[in-house]
Amino acid sequence: MSAAPSTDTPATNQSSIDAAPVVSNPIVESIDKILKDYDELATSWKGVLEVVKNNLKETTAIKNALVRVRRDVDKGLRKKSKTTRRIADPNRPTGFKKPIEISIDLAKFLKVEPGTKMSRTDVTKAINIYIKEHDLQNPQAKREFDLNKSPAGKALFKLLNPTGEAAVSYFNLQRWLAPHFPKTPPAEAADAPATPATPATPAAGGARRRAPARKA
Repeated sequence: MSAAPSTDTPATNQSSIDAAPVVSNPIVESIDKILKDYDELATSWKGVLEVVKNNLKETTAIKNALVRVRRDVDKGLRKKSKTTRRIADPNRPTGFKKPIEISIDLAKFLKVEPGTKMSRTDVTKAINIYIKEHDLQNPQAKREFDLNKSPAGKALFKLLNPTGEAAVSYFNLQRWLAPHFPKTPPAEAADAPATPATPATPAAGGARRRAPARKA
């Protein structure tokens, strides 16, 4: 008898089978690049939106401030229109230009007669001239005064008598000069026309008789 044919399958050599190479697809690469560009563009637009939001907040705040100012101005105009004021003399000095009484110490410092009336403007000018003539400005800060080194500075320091640690300067000069302008009681409206007194009209039938006192 002839031998039966062998049914064994020959073994396959795995090492002889090479993996298929990965082939890049131009379409896929193009899509990936578009997606990457989109992400970058989206990130950029997010930053722009944040800037726009911040600018919008600032613009809204400015608008609200203007609305408040507009409301206050309108309120002030309405209040002013309701108040009747006497027409003042345009040549009459008022405020800082109005001559008023000054203290005896200030009069001595400015070398004027006691009882002399001076406006705050004139007093401030005189003090400024004194500061410049005696070189009392602080070299490092021109708005401040150095009143501790020279006799002239000490004299001004004694007059102003400042308190606290803040240096005497153009900003707070009026605060230290204020005590040298004594407050006077408000003057009565002397120029207002006096209202004539209306004479009393006697009652009909002559003067009324006083009732007799009751006996105890």
